[in-house]
Amino acid sequence: VVSPPDANLRGELVEVHVPAGATVHYGVSPLPGLEHHLWILDGSLTLEIEDVEYRLEKGDCVRYRLSGKSRFVCGKRRAARYIIAMVRP
Repeated sequence: VVSPPDANLRGELVEVHVPAGATVHYGVSPLPGLEHHLWILDGSLTLEIEDVEYRLEKGDCVRYRLSGKSRFVCGKRRAARYIIAMVRP
């Protein structure tokens, strides 16, 4: 965690490392309407947000509001690293 959550503030900033070949699935959003800004620092990642697919490479950024399921799939050859900013509604 780069900038941890705080009860008096709405945002947090997290650096995430995903091993090569890993898949992470979330069935529901922890908080409907949670705003995300995801910036790929290294590697590649396929991101599925409520059945919409994004293929992200180093330097790419995507922003979205999460209300349902999501899935993160890392390429098989190289780990991925990204920064994600999350802002509560």
